[in-house]
Amino acid sequence: MMREFMDLGLSDAVAKAFASLGFEAPTEIQSLAIPAIIQKRDAYVSSATGTGKTFAYLAPILSAIDAGARTVQAIVVTPTHDLAAQIERETVRLAEAAGLGVRVASALGSIPLKRQLDRLADKPHVIVGSAGRIRDLALAGHIELSACLWAVLDEADRLFENEAIDITTELLSALPEGCSRVLVSASLPNRTVERSSAWFRDALKLIIDPSEALRTTIEHWCFHSASRSKLEFLRRFESAVKPERCLLFASSNAAIFTIQKRLDYLGFPAVVLKSDKDGSERRNALTEFSSGAARWLITTDLGARGLDLPDVSHVISFDLPEEPTIYMHRAGRTGRAGKH
Repeated sequence: MMREFMDLGLSDAVAKAFASLGFEAPTEIQSLAIPAIIQKRDAYVSSATGTGKTFAYLAPILSAIDAGARTVQAIVVTPTHDLAAQIERETVRLAEAAGLGVRVASALGSIPLKRQLDRLADKPHVIVGSAGRIRDLALAGHIELSACLWAVLDEADRLFENEAIDITTELLSALPEGCSRVLVSASLPNRTVERSSAWFRDALKLIIDPSEALRTTIEHWCFHSASRSKLEFLRRFESAVKPERCLLFASSNAAIFTIQKRLDYLGFPAVVLKSDKDGSERRNALTEFSSGAARWLITTDLGARGLDLPDVSHVISFDLPEEPTIYMHRAGRTGRAGKH
């Protein structure tokens, strides 16, 4: 099992870490991406949610980090604070399992500047954060990017949307020559490829059709219901299926609370996750859901972007999304990393 990871070019320590964390074999996207990133190739990396993309770039980067140097050697840029926190935890988890002395820090606008500078005083090797905060800290001289070897843009389709593209491209322009760029996304719209092409001219396209994973690891059901009967359907679904952890997507924040009130009335513990909730409220909701105190988590597509929710047993689209890629993002919240 460890040999399969070593054959991709990973260090012995990182390959052993995969085994100790319970990974039996590389996923398809890991088998494609790890050798390319070790070779410092620019790359587009795209596959369905839950197929191991985060470790596909973290593993080769951690294999090559010089822990003895006091320089930033990799940055991971994300569109949300939740995703940054998740990736920071995963980086620390893999580095510790490998016994590496790699230092990791987050760089987010929500962190007070003094506390941010205290974290940077430890001279992290890997920085995970928002494009705006990393750019601002670099311009102010608090982050030195001249030795940066990898820049990963995770959920990059959002980083190249209208409201984020200027900051994203400013940061890309600040990277040193020779810094490898990796663009990661569960879906890769043509618009994202076009907008990023100036920085990814010779990039490899490591793309696995996300619909394939959804066909092979997830069972899909379709129920026809009049709008007025949907809440009653949830009652019957809960009674019949008794889902262990059910993630329900609604089309609006108003609908979220209507559904929560109905589930609470029926005695089904539910929490809501809105994109405009503060960090502590979101953490509390996620803790209740992850611990099993609440078996239903109700959210919107925006509210759930970037979240890693382990062991989701069922995903319900209360309303059909407008685009197929949104459905794939939703459905990929279950059947993660080969689980059915």
